[in-house]
Amino acid sequence: MRQIITQITDNAKELLDKEYKRFDREKPFAQCPIQEGYHDILQINILNKMVRYALNDFDWESFDHQFSLSELEKITAEEFAPLADEIAKNLEIYFNEKSETMLFTYKFSINFSFRSFKKSFIFENQEKKKSLKKAMDSYIQKVFIDESQSIKEDREISILCGHLTDFSLMQYTENEFIELIEKGFKFFKQPKNKKFENTFIQSILHHLLNWKQKVFLPMYYDIQSEFMSFKMQPKPQFAMQSPKSAPKLDPAKVRKEDLPKVALFVRQALWNIQKREPYQRGVADLELAVSDFDSKEAKMYLKKSSGILPDELIYFKDSDLECKANDVFSTINLSLKTETAQTYQKALDFIIKLLTNGFPKSYQIKLSSKAQKQFLPIKGLAKSQTHRFFAQALLFPEIYDKILEYAQTAMVKFEWYEDVEEGEKSCMPSSYAVFGLGLTDEKYFPLVEKYLQSVDDEHQLVHFDFLESFFEKWSINEKTLPILLKGAFSGQFDKPFKSVAINLTDEQRKLIEHQIINYDTYDRKYLNYVLLGIKEKKK
Repeated sequence: MRQIITQITDNAKELLDKEYKRFDREKPFAQCPIQEGYHDILQINILNKMVRYALNDFDWESFDHQFSLSELEKITAEEFAPLADEIAKNLEIYFNEKSETMLFTYKFSINFSFRSFKKSFIFENQEKKKSLKKAMDSYIQKVFIDESQSIKEDREISILCGHLTDFSLMQYTENEFIELIEKGFKFFKQPKNKKFENTFIQSILHHLLNWKQKVFLPMYYDIQSEFMSFKMQPKPQFAMQSPKSAPKLDPAKVRKEDLPKVALFVRQALWNIQKREPYQRGVADLELAVSDFDSKEAKMYLKKSSGILPDELIYFKDSDLECKANDVFSTINLSLKTETAQTYQKALDFIIKLLTNGFPKSYQIKLSSKAQKQFLPIKGLAKSQTHRFFAQALLFPEIYDKILEYAQTAMVKFEWYEDVEEGEKSCMPSSYAVFGLGLTDEKYFPLVEKYLQSVDDEHQLVHFDFLESFFEKWSINEKTLPILLKGAFSGQFDKPFKSVAINLTDEQRKLIEHQIINYDTYDRKYLNYVLLGIKEKKK
């Protein structure tokens, strides 16, 4: 038995010593103002006689070190339990010796898995914990409140989110945490912080998933978590007394002191929906919150909306049209019973009122219409229901002023129509209205220019296809040239406008060349390529 303790301990130290040498000269908080260490977990997984170590908590089989110990085949799980205690004591001594270095975070967990025996040991360095809390408080004050300190790299965001969801460290109530994260979402919407927004969203949702699976759900459910599998059933003391059906949590047995955690569980589900988390966990979590925890908030989100907007704003019905809006799912349901200009105008009025009264700027339209499907004559646009609604509305010239009003209301940089996958076909709200109007009459040229000035030139490309159609329709002249120049710089395009470069007359070419001569060398080369198809040869 002593040999088992010694061998498993020594191999663990060998792995940790190797890690220590990687950053033995680095001091806590030196590289990142809120990083006190690197490793917070060591998994010791024993299968037959193989002892495998992992410095992460991934479910898949990725091990940092392993060795064979034949003596392990002769002992039972019960016999291994006291050995694990001894091994943990040995490694706690090692942790204390190295706890002030970057090898360990302020806490370190050792997780054993040997047959039916599973146990975790957690060690903490209280002084390091206090230093980290002080560093976090200072960082939050300087970065998010005073805005006197800038974020340097994505790594800061990932580390920040891990610490924020460590309630033992930060000592936040669940309500205080919710308020802070909501402020964080707004903070990263600001143009100067926009480049970190996706990292913040993905990281906070990831850490909340860990909180849900490792903290919240285990309070009431027995969990079986394996690779690509997560199963749970209510603990017997919280289950309904219904032996004829599958075990179900009894909402009446939920402890009152846990209600703030239930509220956070519901809110993380809401954030998953609002931020378009790809695995669609949000709706399932809301349904669980309703069925097992009797959450009125979750029920409202699913059935109605957030409750922030008044009923008269989110619902309308008459003989021509029925409109329903849900600000949780950022959806506007339009059911058209008649296909008239008046019907589409009423639908547009409904949308405009929503957008001017706090409805999410990124949204989608779900359309029910018996009309033949119409789409704009522009290649490359997604054939979404939102696109279809505006294409059909544009069949009625008498409501173009209303479509213009909508476009001016909906046009918000860094926002997106939500029924298109993020990528090549993403487009800013107002896009379909602007594109359609821009192809109908010259009086809408100022609207097109405003759109090109507003569009996110780093994350949208779909208006390239509109500009191709625009110049095919209107050609190049004194009125369209300003739009051409703004359009050229409105996206990171890697190809020329064929509708411009191929069909230019000598007079049009001279008109363009006269304009671009005033640009600096770099921009002039870019315009020569995008507008005239002239690519400078590499020397």
